[in-house]
Amino acid sequence: MKKRKYNSAQMLYTMAKANLAIVEQDHNETEEAYVKSKNLVNDDGTIPTRIYMIDDETVFDALNEDFSKISEDNGSWAKVLEARDLFMDAESNLLDYALNVVPVPAKEKAILTESAKTNYVIRQKIIDTVMRLDASTVPE
Repeated sequence: MKKRKYNSAQMLYTMAKANLAIVEQDHNETEEAYVKSKNLVNDDGTIPTRIYMIDDETVFDALNEDFSKISEDNGSWAKVLEARDLFMDAESNLLDYALNVVPVPAKEKAILTESAKTNYVIRQKIIDTVMRLDASTVPE
């Protein structure tokens, strides 16, 4: 079985996506630990594990503000924002690569390019397709 070859745009996208998932998971776990430490119970008996799950608006506002300060002070929110920026850059580069290797007439390419900017479903289909592409099959 032939080993698939990836180009740099595909690899950077994969790494940026994985990095974002890890950074967001760390941030979410910190938030979950923070909320659990408050021993809250909603009126319906559910125990919130994230700030958005808190029913009482006053408690929600207070904890949201407090956790926002904590995540800014410890730098976890800055890491999330940086990882999101890197992911968006990698995704844009991957889309550029995908649209440049598509063997279609200019008119259709222009439509695909615009659709990738404005239509989430089209954007995801292009990404899915280019991530399945074996880069060794594309002339440089």
